[in-house]
Amino acid sequence: MTEQVTEHIDLSKYSDEDRAAIEAMQEEINLASTVAITNFCNVSSASAGIEALSSAMEQAPTSLLAGKIAEIVAKLSEADPRIVAEKPGWLARVTGSALEGKVRYQVSRKAVDTLIEEADRLSEHVVSLVGKLEEMMAAHAKESRQLELKMVAGKLYLERNPDAGLPPAGEIAFDNPRERFARRLASMAALFSSNEMSLTQMKLTRAQAIDMVERFHEISSVLVPVWRQHTMALVSSIKNSPEAITVAAKAHESLMTSLSALKGSAR
Repeated sequence: MTEQVTEHIDLSKYSDEDRAAIEAMQEEINLASTVAITNFCNVSSASAGIEALSSAMEQAPTSLLAGKIAEIVAKLSEADPRIVAEKPGWLARVTGSALEGKVRYQVSRKAVDTLIEEADRLSEHVVSLVGKLEEMMAAHAKESRQLELKMVAGKLYLERNPDAGLPPAGEIAFDNPRERFARRLASMAALFSSNEMSLTQMKLTRAQAIDMVERFHEISSVLVPVWRQHTMALVSSIKNSPEAITVAAKAHESLMTSLSALKGSAR
């Protein structure tokens, strides 16, 4: 039985430019030519776009910073400024290593500082990846739009030419170009839906990456300098006052809280 396309195409929702493109595309359709059908329904470019998308998604921009931020949070717990205020143990008193707590703190604080610098460099890489993602989104959206217009042109052609591609009446037919063309249009529709979902995922990934980078930059430009100032004062001073330790502890806690919240949002 010959498959008939009954869907009515409403061109009123398309712009004048799109309608002109649809009309021009119909002139490319020739159901008497297998080559013409194949060329019209060729979606290799869109398929290549999906492969590029899959490759980009594997790099998940938001995950690039998440691991480093988790390392910073873990190391911050070891670099509490209040360590400096701890009284040395009996061994430290016996050996004269009264600065044991300060040395331990200095080592942990330096490790945190190094991790923050690494995260800063990594955030620049994330910004670069977001730029590449935006370029891919623009190309993907353009391909999807062309795919949609081709589908509309194909369906409109079948609607306007109800006998096109049908086997001659009364003859034994081994091929039905009209049905073949309709199946290719259905495949294009499935690909279009997949493209739209992919584009939505790309937009979500981009938004998450931008949010993470911006929040991290806010932390690194405001809280990190304050943290460095007060914690460095503890390292450079021979004797620290309780007030200095308290201020440094507050800066430490603010930085750790903000980074912990950012780490949680990246999951």
